[in-house]
Amino acid sequence: HLVPYLHDSGGSKPCPVSHASPVSVVCDSLASAFLMQQNHPDKGKVDISESDNEDGRIISFRYGTIFYFLWVKSSPSSSSASNLFSTRKNNALDRIGSVLSMDVKSGLKVIYKGKLIYPDNNTGKNVSSDDISEQLLDISSGDLVHRRKKPSLVVMGLRQQKTAVVRNSYSRDVFFSLANRLAPWYIWNILTCGFKWIIRNTTSLLGGVCLFMQSILYPPQTSNQ
Repeated sequence: HLVPYLHDSGGSKPCPVSHASPVSVVCDSLASAFLMQQNHPDKGKVDISESDNEDGRIISFRYGTIFYFLWVKSSPSSSSASNLFSTRKNNALDRIGSVLSMDVKSGLKVIYKGKLIYPDNNTGKNVSSDDISEQLLDISSGDLVHRRKKPSLVVMGLRQQKTAVVRNSYSRDVFFSLANRLAPWYIWNILTCGFKWIIRNTTSLLGGVCLFMQSILYPPQTSNQ
């Protein structure tokens, strides 16, 4: 729920945990452990591969004003025997699309140094998404090695916003509510209740007027003692 919280409405959002400062960096657990190990080597080495039984690399990018650092598990080599019976691991593009709720094939764009590198329709080469993902991982590795202040990759595209689904559901509920209120049986019930209320109050009013007129025309007789 963090990504919809950060991007589905405008403006910067405070950290949902500390509420102290706006969110500027988002890391998953393995990427955070790797970065902590890289920035603080004196605290001891953490074997990330053993903790998750998978080797991997970090994909770093900017989306909006927020920096993302995500762990991408490495796929087994094509010559590996286990690869013949295993499904393809998610690559860097899949990881970005999964976290940002984007369609990788139609809703995701990646820019590097002002140039669109995914999708790249100008090369005329049949480049697979795995090859492009390796290129993105190499760029991210360079950013980490040279300790650049911000990721070189910029991700753009429309997210599949969950809030839009909620908004559409709310609009549909309002529509059905108005339709029910305009139904003939509903209008008939409203008119019937209205007429009953008018008749009841008119009867009470006329009864009060008759008692008042009767008291004026026929005042009570008092005996003189």
